[in-house]
Amino acid sequence: MKQKLLFLFVVCLIFSTNIFAQSTNVTFKQNAGLLKDIVLTNPIKLDPNVVHDYVKVSIDPALKDLHKTIAIYDILGRQMLIETFEGTEKQLFLQNLAHGLYFVKIDSPEISIVSKFEAD
Repeated sequence: MKQKLLFLFVVCLIFSTNIFAQSTNVTFKQNAGLLKDIVLTNPIKLDPNVVHDYVKVSIDPALKDLHKTIAIYDILGRQMLIETFEGTEKQLFLQNLAHGLYFVKIDSPEISIVSKFEAD
């Protein structure tokens, strides 16, 4: 419940300020350790950004060894999909998503990354 409220807070923050222009939000957690010293030049990349049937998610190679989950949320914060994420790339098949704005969240004990994409 606490994570869902935090996620909704981030979503509200994105829509209520100029942060909307940024497509990625990175949060380091307490046990991030040395990871905080790594400069993430491009923490997440979504291809294509307007999703029809699938999206390929690529993350910074510095994050490859983390135990991660990847989740898709709709604009209301409802979780549409959750899977484990190994390595630096994951292809998600999203044929059943309705047209609209969605968020992808990559979460691990050390870091949380949220980015937005549009489904068509």
